[in-house]
Amino acid sequence: MDMKEPPILSEEHFCSFQAAKLLKQAGFHSFFTPTSYIEPEGYVSQRGSSNLAGDSSYVCRPTHQVAVDFLLKNHDWWVTAEPTLDFKSWIPVARKPTKGNIYANSFAPMKDRWQAMEKALIYVLECLINNPNP
Repeated sequence: MDMKEPPILSEEHFCSFQAAKLLKQAGFHSFFTPTSYIEPEGYVSQRGSSNLAGDSSYVCRPTHQVAVDFLLKNHDWWVTAEPTLDFKSWIPVARKPTKGNIYANSFAPMKDRWQAMEKALIYVLECLINNPNP
């Protein structure tokens, strides 16, 4: 019997540089999580976080999932991208469980799920930085 590898359904995406900078301002620090770093010269590095975590000239770029977990555990925000009814577009969604659905209808649907996720992440991070106690 020929055993084949299962297909890869999706790659994990890293946060943009903008989201990474906002995460750093919101208190995100990475130790041994799947991350890449933006070096001062602008190059992306995949070096281990233990080598760079203390260097303030580097910005950690976590995966979207790590950023979502950070926001939920530390700031009580749930961030995701939900499909539209026809499953052709994605809606950025950010919810604070104590305040209900805050963000889902604020933006038009987007064609790319990861762009929608990024938009929701940036929205929440800007809210946290500009108004830490909403």
